[in-house]
Amino acid sequence: MRQSGHWTSPEPLSENSLRGMLRNRIHHLNINRAKEDVSRFLPSQNNIGIWSEEFFSDLAGRIQIL
Repeated sequence: MRQSGHWTSPEPLSENSLRGMLRNRIHHLNINRAKEDVSRFLPSQNNIGIWSEEFFSDLAGRIQIL
């Protein structure tokens, strides 16, 4: 993440920091625009119908940090 400029702190990236960044990004995601961006690559748009801030927040909460 330092190479991409997404993490500039001299401290190592902690699990709490990563989860905070995910929550922030999900909160600011334009779900409708994301659906439009990917829909042309999908044979069926049925699966993206469940996309929402709550859906992505739930997925992010299930990520296991090893």
